[in-house]
Amino acid sequence: MLPNLRKDGRRALRTYHEEAHEYLEAMGVSDSGVTSLIQATYDLLGSGQLF
Repeated sequence: MLPNLRKDGRRALRTYHEEAHEYLEAMGVSDSGVTSLIQATYDLLGSGQLF
């Protein structure tokens, strides 16, 4: 039973990521903004490069 839950979870996560990517692409953006937010936070804190 547990392996099936893992497989279903991975499938759901993959579907979510694919749909999110398609949505962002349809909106004409390449990033959700989270990466930019994290990078800006690191820059403000002077903690160096994350990406």
